[in-house]
Amino acid sequence: MSAKIQHEMQVETIREEKRNFIFKAYIGTEHNFFPLTEDNKQNYDIFNWDKVADDWLKWLKTELR
Repeated sequence: MSAKIQHEMQVETIREEKRNFIFKAYIGTEHNFFPLTEDNKQNYDIFNWDKVADDWLKWLKTELR
């Protein structure tokens, strides 16, 4: 999802007073959650999908209570 679309979605959820959305930014990563180097290239040595999946699982457990 592009940053522009994500920001628009965040603004709309706030404007519509939605309470069932949580946005989590993974700063310094690209759309597959690989960190970016100073020259804006993906660092494939650092795999963040496990962190993203763990955050999602924690969110699910919270929402299903």
